[in-house]
Amino acid sequence: MRVTGDVGYDGRSVTLAIVTMDRLRLTVETLSQLDLDAFGEVLVVDDSTDDRLRDWCEGRPISHFPGPGENLQAARNVAIERCETPLIAFVDDDVLLPTDFAARVADAFDRNPDAVAIGGPTLSTAVQKARDLCYREKMAVDRWTGTVHDDSYRWIPDVSRRTDLLKGANMAFDHHYLKLIGGFDTGYGGPAQREETDVCVRISDYGEIVYDPSLLCFHKQSGSGSAIASRIEWRFRNHGYFVYKNFGPLVFVLGFVTLFLRICGNPDSIVQLLFRRTVLGQEFSALRCLAAYLGGGRRYLKLAAGSPS
Repeated sequence: MRVTGDVGYDGRSVTLAIVTMDRLRLTVETLSQLDLDAFGEVLVVDDSTDDRLRDWCEGRPISHFPGPGENLQAARNVAIERCETPLIAFVDDDVLLPTDFAARVADAFDRNPDAVAIGGPTLSTAVQKARDLCYREKMAVDRWTGTVHDDSYRWIPDVSRRTDLLKGANMAFDHHYLKLIGGFDTGYGGPAQREETDVCVRISDYGEIVYDPSLLCFHKQSGSGSAIASRIEWRFRNHGYFVYKNFGPLVFVLGFVTLFLRICGNPDSIVQLLFRRTVLGQEFSALRCLAAYLGGGRRYLKLAAGSPS
């Protein structure tokens, strides 16, 4: 567990880290709204195919690093290795943040001395139509089935709350413990879903996960333009990987069974998939989603055994 009393942070105790690829306008908008000098460091890990963002960063209090060319988690791990402050805050390249975000992150850790990770509401209108039917005001992981509930797109609590996970677009960590658990797992594939839940489950062995309304941001969720079918299948595949890795084979099986029994939760139950198909008119194969969940478990076993994926 984290040793209590390690307080007295300010904005200079915080590194802001953004990883990005070929989204110059969005990244510049995100960085331009902040008082960059208030942070101890500002790191941009850039997998872009051109140098425009690197050129824009020159002459500003921003350290620009080329990305590893692997995935979002690997790029975040570059930031973890480069970070030299006690706290590191990851935000997406398409969020709207308060100007004094550095001070807010530091204050949140001061007020929650047992916390190893703190994030805030990540409001978005992009997901409301599909998720409002299952809105519960919770950020939770069911350790019996692996089911995840993430209402950060809308839920703003009155006070800080202990939760099981944070939204990847808006999450800050005690740098020591994030390094201690090995950072982010690069085994998650596709458009990076469930990797932030994985890191929260692992780091929670050392302290609390806190959801703090003072760190509220707005997520534009510009997306990558990938097809809805591909995104949903990757959600199931990464979830299967996450459940098998963190909770083992029994919970993996129970998680698969509950897809047919529950109504709400993430990944989508059969009922939720039917809603997407019939009401939202989204085109995808439910059978392929179920197969992707099973495939995620197989992928974890292969990687754990050291076999090529």
